[in-house]
Amino acid sequence: MNIKLVLKLVGRVLLIEAAALAVPLAAALIYREDPLPFLLSIAIVAGIGFALSALPAKCPPELAAETDQVVSDVQMSYRAYRSSANMVRTTLELNLHQIEKLVAAAGGDPKDLDAGYAPPANAEPPRRMKTDFRA
Repeated sequence: MNIKLVLKLVGRVLLIEAAALAVPLAAALIYREDPLPFLLSIAIVAGIGFALSALPAKCPPELAAETDQVVSDVQMSYRAYRSSANMVRTTLELNLHQIEKLVAAAGGDPKDLDAGYAPPANAEPPRRMKTDFRA
C-alpha cells in the first residue's frame, strides 16, 4: 500500500469536508445562530486536512526506507492477526454446531440454548452458604 498517497488523499477528503461545512455555517448565519461551533469544526478539519496532505512531502529521504519497512511490518502483523482470528472464529463456529447437534440428538431444542443458565425456581442454597444476620 502506498501510505504517502493514502495520507494525501485522506487530507484532501478532509479539506473537501471542511468546505462542505460551509453550508451549515451559512444556515447558522441566516437563522442568526451562533456560528462558533461551525467555525471551530471547519478550522479543526481543515487544519488536519492540510497537515495530512502535506505530511508525505515532509518525510526526510533518509527515513523513507525505515518508514516503508515499519509499514510493511505492521501490515504483515495485521495479516497474521486476521488469519489467526479467522481460524479461531471458524473453530468456534464448528464447536457450536457440534453442541447444537448433540443437543438435538439428546432430544432437546437447540434454540433453547440461547436462554443461558437459570437456577431452579425454589432451590434453597446449601446450609453453609446461608448468611447469619443475628449479629
